[in-house]
Amino acid sequence: MLGFSLADMMSSSRDGQFGVVLEFVRSGFRLSDLETLEHDRAGRPFFVRNHIIGIVENGCLVGGWGTQNDITEQKQAEQELRSSESRFRSVIENVSDVVTLMDADGTIRFESPSIEHMFGYGRGAEGGGVEVPGPVREGSDRSRLPRNDL
Repeated sequence: MLGFSLADMMSSSRDGQFGVVLEFVRSGFRLSDLETLEHDRAGRPFFVRNHIIGIVENGCLVGGWGTQNDITEQKQAEQELRSSESRFRSVIENVSDVVTLMDADGTIRFESPSIEHMFGYGRGAEGGGVEVPGPVREGSDRSRLPRNDL
């Protein structure tokens, strides 16, 4: 847009504007993937990813051009994922049952805190005292699995 100052183009606070301008100067008048929170004319917030290139003549910034991509939906999805992960983590860490997440190769990626109460050793303890059989795949030797004959 012609005839607008950089401050006119930015809808964030004065401190936020100063931070963006400072980063723009420090980067040699090239910013890529700068995420900012903006507001539309009705005052509703939205997130954008900015790409800005300054036009420099004789060592002075005389203009610039750039693009802004609305990434509000992406940011909302990321927040929803963080919230979901937090709820899942809270449930798993507070359940009285032992929960173990294991890769196909048998590497334990997570053990719930209740493992200490159930088996008497902490999470991640070396040789914890409970032998975990390797993964069992269709057609593999199922005789390796412990039996629970009641």
